[in-house]
Amino acid sequence: MFDERKKGPVAPALVLVAFLAAASAQSARAQGGSVALSFANDTFVKTDGQYTNGLGLTWISSDFTSRRRAPIWGRPFFYLLTRAGSPGIGRNVSVTLWQGVYTPDNIRTAEAIPNDHPYAGLAFASFGFHQKQEGVLSTLRIDAGIVGPHSGAERLQTELHEWIGSPAPEGWANQIRDEVILNIDYRRLWRLRTDRARRGFGADLLPDMTLRFGNRETSAGAGVETRFGWRLPDNYGSDLLPVESDGERPPAKSEGKPAFFGVHLFAALRGELVGRDIVLDGNTFGKSPRVHKNIARAMGTLGAGAKVGLLRITASFDYNTKRFDTQATPHMYGSLTLAVAP
Repeated sequence: MFDERKKGPVAPALVLVAFLAAASAQSARAQGGSVALSFANDTFVKTDGQYTNGLGLTWISSDFTSRRRAPIWGRPFFYLLTRAGSPGIGRNVSVTLWQGVYTPDNIRTAEAIPNDHPYAGLAFASFGFHQKQEGVLSTLRIDAGIVGPHSGAERLQTELHEWIGSPAPEGWANQIRDEVILNIDYRRLWRLRTDRARRGFGADLLPDMTLRFGNRETSAGAGVETRFGWRLPDNYGSDLLPVESDGERPPAKSEGKPAFFGVHLFAALRGELVGRDIVLDGNTFGKSPRVHKNIARAMGTLGAGAKVGLLRITASFDYNTKRFDTQATPHMYGSLTLAVAP
């Protein structure tokens, strides 16, 4: 009989996407780029439940102006983003490996809690195709991975809680079952900035819209971020809402040598209409833990970032409105991102 709580090797589907991610990054390594490690956890705000932990590793290529210079696996997707021969276009590809942990607020009981967030683990690879022109970024992203015991979420949370001296989670026997996930996301973002944003004190404004379709999440959203500071990052934003989207934004089209030092504050607001969210709706087929989700939800972020040479650090606090009917309170967590980028 198959053991739903098995802690052995991950499922073949996850092995496959992880292999593809590593091979993709290796194939374009000569093009340079940036690497970012992002970590989100509600321990930063002294809670433990809902979206309780997220860990991601992202690689983004440096710019290439011709579709022919993209890795072979990425070329067909750029033909979906723009017509041939469009002038002034910069392109990047990215690969992200991400794992997320979700639990109810009460993790000290082994009994199922029908009206609280289901136990769920997500692990997937994201392949992103980014195209920018005249302050507009278009991104097509494909996510592939797994939800369920073979995501490794139970093991991660159990060992992390043991390490930091927190209570052991007792209810993982009630988690959402294994299911392969596949999502296709499209995002469009606009970047408006003051003249001195790169060389002195300045500000920028970054509105965006996002569409997602798949068994992990189907939704439509829109948001806006604003940044103010000394020598703003020459990229498309510091906010990582939702945290699993990316660990580092693509750079803007090169405009000379990047600044050595910079520091800034940022704030972001976002709203979404959600048709499906697998960590709340449960497995696509068959019996599964689930709650009645709220179709409309909003998120907000306050944060700060700094850059010294090639090193970037970003820290933020994130606020989420209630995501399901019986959720006791809105949810908050903290995020930290370390990146090595030009």
